[in-house]
Amino acid sequence: MSGYSVSRVLALLSIVWGMRYIFLAVELQDLTISIFFLSWALAWATLALFLWLERGTLLISGAVIVLGAVDLLLLDRWYDYAVMIMGWLALALFIAPRRRHDQLFVARILLSTVYAFGALSKLQPSWLIGDNLLSLAATRPAAAWLEIFLVQPWLSIAATALVATELWMAVGLWIPRTRLITAVIGILLHIALTILATRGGMFGLLHLVALNGGLVLLYPAFWQRLLPAETAERSVPTTQ
Repeated sequence: MSGYSVSRVLALLSIVWGMRYIFLAVELQDLTISIFFLSWALAWATLALFLWLERGTLLISGAVIVLGAVDLLLLDRWYDYAVMIMGWLALALFIAPRRRHDQLFVARILLSTVYAFGALSKLQPSWLIGDNLLSLAATRPAAAWLEIFLVQPWLSIAATALVATELWMAVGLWIPRTRLITAVIGILLHIALTILATRGGMFGLLHLVALNGGLVLLYPAFWQRLLPAETAERSVPTTQ
């Protein structure tokens, strides 16, 4: 059993994702609904345990996909990026439960795709001139103090710099010479985003932890050696 694996990354994300429902259950007044959410948190924790032990990968990864889909249906958030990341990782495990090479490669592609899509989606006038950035700061309590600094021309510079950073993150991790500094920049970026963008109490904070932490947890995939498929298959003892 290797120290780092896509299965263990998904296990950590499942724990964080399940913890959200514990805090949600505590805040609710309806006992029946609270019990349901506590049971839902327990289900995620159970999946996390099997994922960490890398046991029953095929069945457990399929269960993650199902729970994630139901999760999105319950909350009516079909474009939730945190669940999408978990879903793609679970799909990689489901399709290639014994091929660590393929799982790590999917993790790398997924990470670069998220950054590239994030940057390309911001290539529009409203973002580049800083309007969207200013709006985000105004609607996030933790970022309210930034509004006095977000004035032109610094507002446009900050918005453009964020786009450039995301574009670089999409390619910088693939280049051995720039991999470490790119990872450091990414970690600092995601810590800042988690702190500044939080709202909605612990439920909202843990969502950001799952999203930003999930991306950072994929960084080590670029330091893992991609073994030939045959070797990788022999090196991952998976009970299906």
